[in-house]
Amino acid sequence: MTIHAKIKAIDPAKRHVTLEERTGKPVTVLAAPDVRLEMLKVGDTVNVDYYRSVAFVISLPGSPVPEDAIKQAITRPVEAPGGVGIQVTRVSGLVVGIDVEAHSLDLVNPQGGEIYTINVTDPERQAALPALKVGDTITATVSEALAVAITPAPKSLF
Repeated sequence: MTIHAKIKAIDPAKRHVTLEERTGKPVTVLAAPDVRLEMLKVGDTVNVDYYRSVAFVISLPGSPVPEDAIKQAITRPVEAPGGVGIQVTRVSGLVVGIDVEAHSLDLVNPQGGEIYTINVTDPERQAALPALKVGDTITATVSEALAVAITPAPKSLF
């Protein structure tokens, strides 16, 4: 994925860069080893190329998500270009929104009510989106977004 964004925060110890898209939505990415964080500062407008992987398992409302299917998705090795391994997070929740055209879905965390938007980039998983319904329970495994390039953007009306 490529986004045009403004840098809102930089955590050099963890190599995390928090970005704000034009929509105001924050995105946190892990900077790959060759991204020169010392050249970036909060407030910079940048173009960012990053990778993120999503796999999800669907279960019927009220039914538990099959643990063996979750383990299969989580244990799948996640690597970005250049062999950099990235962290995988498990998110379970109720589907509260589906945007088939944008290839995304919204999950609500049943413990805290937080809503996660998951962008689905795998064509096979995108094809499964129309079968989902609001109210379905899914578990998604999301790899941390890995930024492979963060470059200054030309002046804009951002």
